[in-house]
Amino acid sequence: MPDSDAIVRQIEAVFRRDPDRVFLIESMTQRTWTFAQMHDWGLRAASLLKAEGVGKGDRVGLLLANSAEFVAFYFGCLFIGAVAVPVNQALHTSEITYILEHSGVRLVLFSRCTRSIVLQATQKMPSLRQVRVSLGQEQSFHPEDAEQTWTLDSVKPDAGITPLAGVSDDDLLLILFTSGTTGMPKGVVHCVRSEFGNALAFNKAMGFGPDHRFLHLWPMAYSSGYLNTLMSPFMAGSSVVLTCAFTAQTILNFWKPVKDHQANTLWLSPTMMASLLRMDRDQDGHRYCRENVRAVCVGTAPLALKLKKDFEARYGVECMESYGLSELLILCANTPSHPRKENAVGRLLEGVELAVADEQGVFQSAAGSEGELMARTRCRMLGYLDAESLKVQTLDEAAWFPTGDIGLIDADGDVFITGRKKDLIIRGGQNLSPRGIREVLLNHPSVEDAVVVGIPHDFYGEEVAAALRLKPGLLLADEQSDILTHCRRLLAQAAVPTRLRQVEEFPLGSTGKILNREVRTLLMTQA
Repeated sequence: MPDSDAIVRQIEAVFRRDPDRVFLIESMTQRTWTFAQMHDWGLRAASLLKAEGVGKGDRVGLLLANSAEFVAFYFGCLFIGAVAVPVNQALHTSEITYILEHSGVRLVLFSRCTRSIVLQATQKMPSLRQVRVSLGQEQSFHPEDAEQTWTLDSVKPDAGITPLAGVSDDDLLLILFTSGTTGMPKGVVHCVRSEFGNALAFNKAMGFGPDHRFLHLWPMAYSSGYLNTLMSPFMAGSSVVLTCAFTAQTILNFWKPVKDHQANTLWLSPTMMASLLRMDRDQDGHRYCRENVRAVCVGTAPLALKLKKDFEARYGVECMESYGLSELLILCANTPSHPRKENAVGRLLEGVELAVADEQGVFQSAAGSEGELMARTRCRMLGYLDAESLKVQTLDEAAWFPTGDIGLIDADGDVFITGRKKDLIIRGGQNLSPRGIREVLLNHPSVEDAVVVGIPHDFYGEEVAAALRLKPGLLLADEQSDILTHCRRLLAQAAVPTRLRQVEEFPLGSTGKILNREVRTLLMTQA
């Protein structure tokens, strides 16, 4: 009979396997934690939560900056079966208020740097219990004040807590809220099995192990900051170099924590890659990457082929793109064990099924058929959180989940994403792929980056429009004719953009993704 709590047992085994091995390095303070020390901190975090009345199934809001304390409270919640509700401090105050009001949290943890955000967001929630935690990176800059503040070193471990006792693989683990680019955030609910099971499947495919040391520069309240660069390394017995969350300013010192702490595994987004190519002038960093970085994983948004090739040429390491959704986690990936193909997002992870459906919803059996990708995986979310009842709207595990992405699966099992269903441009009845048009634009020597969207047209229904960031010193007025000639040479007539606009920067959401909705509004209001 299969072990219904096999994942929980494996989590316990990771802590026991090599307790004196370094797990976490906090680059902001140079502090380090072994697996045993993080287990102890997780127990202290669990003890603080228990002292505040938190028990199994209770939801805890975490509004903290990237820190070892944030990591400890993730483990603290796990140890007693509480549900972590991380809140990205970069969200708008109204979104943070919405999350705290519609997640069912009974306690919110914050620190000095997020105190003002919590005060603003909870003005209409006077009964919500709030506890301030002192982060190590804050203690050296700010004298303590009269407000009660907890440090994990000062918390006495509760002898009555046995970490993970009574915790099941199917217990709620995490409620992650979407970034809210198309409305108010939506709560995606995952259990222990889905998050840690997906970490195990991805580690197996990639061959990650104790010799890998990950750079963690994602917001820890974001899916990639939990699964990709924290729990995936943990389950692999790897180590993690934790930095502040990525911003454009971090590019100037991007390689310092990498070199100082010998990180050899990077998890990047296309936006991060483009920013490095544009601003990074650290030649020592380039050399370090060529000589020491073993893996560069890329996800969270489509990776343009030109960006991939430019990055690989400069930094001398192959980029392994993967594909997934917040609801389904990582579905497929390019891995060292299989040949990589241009524009492919790799092959399915263990336990994942993917099918292609046409516009009528009929599944296509022929390899290479294009349509909406439908997925089934044992690591899917439990469901969405109902904002009113605060209960989980559970899904049928046997049902196929519509990804909303258009793609195909070739005869070798490689997956290709060709567009986004809702982003398809339908011009005069023709379906046009913004991704394909963008690839053509990026291959023009004057174009540094591009966003392609459809905007309303009285006759054709939609027309193709593009916002362009040109190479430094260039103006669209001078380059437009040549760019359009380039497009006419490589695209069907219907796919050639009829409206172009130059921008200095693209509008970004709190997780670094380009906000296509705002780009579309910008292009629609062009005089």
